[in-house]
Amino acid sequence: MKPTFLLAASLAATAAAALAAPLDGAFGPIERPAAPEFDDDAAATTELRRRTMQAASGHFRALDAILRGDAPQKEQVTLHAEALAAIAADLDTVFAAETPHAEGALGASPRIWDEPESFERHLDGFRDATADLAAAAAAGRSDGEDLLAARYQCLACHQEMRTR
Repeated sequence: MKPTFLLAASLAATAAAALAAPLDGAFGPIERPAAPEFDDDAAATTELRRRTMQAASGHFRALDAILRGDAPQKEQVTLHAEALAAIAADLDTVFAAETPHAEGALGASPRIWDEPESFERHLDGFRDATADLAAAAAAGRSDGEDLLAARYQCLACHQEMRTR
């Protein structure tokens, strides 16, 4: 065996052992969560998209609870609004690679890649609306209407570009 291969094998074994070790902390050792496994890049990309959309949904729901449901954590409005704007700013990379889509399957519609101009208009609207929401939140003037405007952009895209 070549020395380079032995070094690589040794590093891989060391990394695997570190990943298998429990997480230690103030509450004692805790079993390390298993790393996600994917059959291919398309499956990994699809899971990343799904998780990104779930994260956006969580921020929308938190903002809805605060701005429209009178949850007391008003100081968190800016945090959630900025998180939504950051997600919106990066959505073109999350949807850059086309992935297989079985007929009738749930998820991203092939229209995203077949009609890129239409999808880009949706992304632009979402970016603008979430940027406006974040600016209003930072200025302390978010009243919930800017949240609904951002939510509208999400729903409009889903109506046209998502298979349900």
